[in-house]
Amino acid sequence: MVVAGLPVLWLTLLVLFHQTPQIDLAVSRWFHDAADCALTERYCIEFPLASDRLVGAIREVLHYLPGLVALLLLMSVGVDFFEERNFSFGRTRLKCAVIAAFVLGPGLLVNGVLKNFSGRPRPRDVDLFGGHLPFASAGEWTQHCLANCSFVSGEAAGGFLLIGLAPLFPPDQRLRAAVALSAVAFATAGMRVAFGAHFLSDALLGGLSTLMVFALLAVLVEYWNGRIRR
Repeated sequence: MVVAGLPVLWLTLLVLFHQTPQIDLAVSRWFHDAADCALTERYCIEFPLASDRLVGAIREVLHYLPGLVALLLLMSVGVDFFEERNFSFGRTRLKCAVIAAFVLGPGLLVNGVLKNFSGRPRPRDVDLFGGHLPFASAGEWTQHCLANCSFVSGEAAGGFLLIGLAPLFPPDQRLRAAVALSAVAFATAGMRVAFGAHFLSDALLGGLSTLMVFALLAVLVEYWNGRIRR
């Protein structure tokens, strides 16, 4: 159900944001402040939180956290196989699914394909928020941005993958772990919106993109393991 439901949710949100671009614009306006820029001739950032040192430091930690987690999981899988805990162990299979989802989700699908070919300018680059490029709605492919574009958020994609770690916790701690990891995921995505680096649609669809990849891989790994053990 989850594997089938996530793509439906992704497409539903894409259509919603594409048909109602006012949602993206309204949310970005919450964090946009051009008043200070109008009073100075110096270069300034019209999304104030982007220049906040504390918030910026937190963002740096969250930016590298998914990659660090994937590396630690890879080392853990190496230990598992060294100690003969191979694919017959559910925890090992789940770790492998998370690692593969990190490579295929944020790595290939998001940063390798969508961000480089969507052409959607970031909020801070759009003329409505002090930039020089025209606004493009979610799912609208343009030539305004040539690389590392706004659709979708790579950091949100990585942050949401952390939710897949919840089943690795002991059963009595999984709910609390899922809540905590979800909070980290939404904080990561929210900062990208607050900084003017992504629209709300970029953040939500980026996060869901990775969850789709992870859910599909988790099912495929279990199916493959079941076929082998027959």
